[in-house]
Amino acid sequence: MNKALAQPLLSADPTLRRFVSIVFVVGGLASLLLGIYDRHKLIATEWDALWNPVTSTIYIMSGAIIYRWPQQIIPATVAAFFVTSVYQLGIHFYALYFPSPITYYALASSSSFDPLAYIALFITIPHLAVLLGSLHCAALYILYFGCTTLWPLSPEGIAAEHLVIAALLSHPAYIVALRYIVKLQNQLAETQIATFRKKSEFLAMLSHEIRNLLQSLVSTIDLLHFKAKDQKSQLAIERMHKTTEQLQSCLRDADELTKLDNPNLNIEISTFNLVELLAEIGESQATKATEKKITLTIKSPLKELQLSTDRERLRQIIENLLSNSLKYTQYNGRITISFELTTAPSPCVEIKIADTGVGIPKEHLGRIFLPYVRLSHQLTEREPGSGLGLAIVKKILGALGGEISVNSKVGEGSTFAITIPRNLSP
Repeated sequence: MNKALAQPLLSADPTLRRFVSIVFVVGGLASLLLGIYDRHKLIATEWDALWNPVTSTIYIMSGAIIYRWPQQIIPATVAAFFVTSVYQLGIHFYALYFPSPITYYALASSSSFDPLAYIALFITIPHLAVLLGSLHCAALYILYFGCTTLWPLSPEGIAAEHLVIAALLSHPAYIVALRYIVKLQNQLAETQIATFRKKSEFLAMLSHEIRNLLQSLVSTIDLLHFKAKDQKSQLAIERMHKTTEQLQSCLRDADELTKLDNPNLNIEISTFNLVELLAEIGESQATKATEKKITLTIKSPLKELQLSTDRERLRQIIENLLSNSLKYTQYNGRITISFELTTAPSPCVEIKIADTGVGIPKEHLGRIFLPYVRLSHQLTEREPGSGLGLAIVKKILGALGGEISVNSKVGEGSTFAITIPRNLSP
C-alpha cells in the first residue's frame, strides 16, 4: 500500500476532523444519557453501572482531543476503542454467566453499536484498523471459548449462548467488509495518482516545447528592440515583450496548479520564525510598492513566533496574496500585513493582508478562488494575469490544513485572511 494513502486523513482535512470529533463527543454523551436512563429504569447490569461512565467519558475526551490536537488522533482513537473493547468483553461475560433479561438486553443493545465502532476506527486510522479490529475480535473469541471450556454454562447461560455466538460471528464480517472498502479506496487513489502522473508528464512535455518557442521569440524581440530606431517601433516591441512575459507567467502558474493536484504532494515541514518570514517578504516586494507609491506596513504583535509548517509554501501563499494587493491597489494606497494567534478549534495563526484597492463585488466573492476566474473591472482588465493565483493559494492552504476567507468592498479594498495550524503534523 502507498504510504501516503495509509496516513490518517483528519490531520489534513479540517472539515472531516470536525465531523469525526463531533461524532465522538455526541456518541459519548448519548451513551452516558442512555446509561443513566437504564439505571433509572433498573435495566442496567453492575458492569454497565461501572463501565458506561468510563466509556462515555473517554469518548468525549477523545473527540475533544481530535478536535484540538489532530496530531494526537492515533492515541485518542486507540483509547476510545480500547475502552469499547473492555466494555464489550464484560457484557459478553455477564450474558453467559449471569443470564437474565437485563443482560440479554445489554448484549443486544451494545451489539447494535459494533458497526459504528468499526466504521469510526477505519475512518480515523485506516492503517491500524484491521490490526486493532482483529485484536478486539480475537479477545471476544478467546473469552467465549476459554470461559465455556473452563466453566460449563448453566442452562440459562446455554440459552444466552445463541445471542453471544450471533454477535461473535458478526465481527469478522464487519472487519472484512470495511477492509474491502478501504482497499477499494486505496485502489481508486492509486488510479488517481497514475492518471495525474500521465497528465503531468504530458503537460510537462507541452510546457517544455512552448517554453522553447517562447525563448526563441524573446530572443528575437530583444534583437528587434536593439535594432529599432524610432520610438513608435520601440513601444510596439515593448508591448510584445510584456506579452511574452505574461505567457511565461501563465505557463508557470499552470505548471504549479498541476503540481498541486498531485495526490502525493510533498510537504516539507520545518520550524521557523514567522516574523522573520514576513520581514523577508516585505523587503522582496518593497520595490514594487515604492514604484506605485504604496505604503506597505507589516504589523507584528510579537518579536518572534515559531511555526512548524512548510515555510516555502507559506511564503508562496503570502507572496501571491501580496502580489494581488499590489496589482489592484492604485497609486498612493496602503497595504498592511498582520497576524494574530487563535486557539479555537486548535492553536493556529491568522495572517491578514489588507489593502485599499479596487475591491471585489459581494456577488463574486465565491468565485475568486476558482481557476481561470478574472473579474471584469476597468483596473483589473489592464493588469496581466492567468487567473490562477488565488486557486493556487487555496490548494496550498488545503495541503497545509489551513483555510482562507475574504472581506471586500468595492472602492474601499479587500482583506484576505489565512488561518493555518501552528504545528502541522507530518
